[in-house]
Amino acid sequence: TVDALSEGGETNLTLRVNGKPDASTGLDMPTQMLCGHIPALLHPAPHDALVVGLGSGVTAGALAQHPELERIEVVEISPEVVEAARWFASHNHGVHRHPKVRLVVDDAKSFLKTTRRTYDIIVSEPSNPWMAGVAGVFSREYYTDCRSRLATNGLMLQWVQAYETDDEVLEIVLNTFLSVFPYASVWQTDVMDLLLVGSLAPPAVDMPLLQQRFDHPAVRADLERIDMFRLPVLLAREVIPAVDTRHFLPPTGRVHSDYYPILEF
Repeated sequence: TVDALSEGGETNLTLRVNGKPDASTGLDMPTQMLCGHIPALLHPAPHDALVVGLGSGVTAGALAQHPELERIEVVEISPEVVEAARWFASHNHGVHRHPKVRLVVDDAKSFLKTTRRTYDIIVSEPSNPWMAGVAGVFSREYYTDCRSRLATNGLMLQWVQAYETDDEVLEIVLNTFLSVFPYASVWQTDVMDLLLVGSLAPPAVDMPLLQQRFDHPAVRADLERIDMFRLPVLLAREVIPAVDTRHFLPPTGRVHSDYYPILEF
């Protein structure tokens, strides 16, 4: 369902799946937009992207603002979410009709097993891992499949909901992600959400290129919607660089697997 609530002359839309809010045009906007903009800015030459979970479509719309990205595939398991996202057209740059965007209704794990395409960027933004069934797209096997579909120098971004989550669960998610992507930086958004940006090699950021991409009119205009007027403001959201993340975790941390699904319970 999509709820509309008017406050202060503005209407906030909220997408609810099984009664739980999973996307909105209010507090969720920084997370939804940074899920798209951060990997597109950091990748040395992004051309193809995959988004797991359509939600409001804002992430796919953010990716579409980057001129280097030529193709964005979005895999969404629920046809109802695809239809509900049409209500967010004025916020997601009309992803249903955007020439760069292709929507696929499928289970992400099946899609990754069967597609022959490779991607420079994969963004995974499912619902909270404590929701029934969702932990399957936080498993080591899922991340291994994602890694197999990444092109050279590919980046994997995982949205992690830190609210209603204890330290143990967060450690399991981080350990599982790092078991497949040895380098992972941690970014924080305005709300209690974290973004993990994983890679197989240490990140090498070209600052002049990063500034040039940030200054592209479409990208800058989009980021200004969440008060990101300068590049340092965005870069300040990185709270742990990729080379340091492991130092914050137990040396023998547990890993969530499809065959030993500790996160599911």
